[in-house]
Amino acid sequence: MTETTYGSDARDTARAFLDANVIRGQQTTDVLLSLAAAGVFEPRWTEQVIDEMRRNRPPGVSETAIDKRITRMTAHSKKR
Repeated sequence: MTETTYGSDARDTARAFLDANVIRGQQTTDVLLSLAAAGVFEPRWTEQVIDEMRRNRPPGVSETAIDKRITRMTAHSKKR
């Protein structure tokens, strides 16, 4: 299982596992990842969470839109 992290150097920062139910919604995802970028905490998720997020996207959210969100999340996590 591969975990993904996000944000700045978070060696002394609390970690939080973000389940698909938490990061499923755009607004929640934006708020949490903004807090992570500010160094409040270090979010983590797995490929299984991303797969679940993709399978259970919110009504009205296209597959393309969810893929873009996942791409942004992954890109930001690699900047760490």
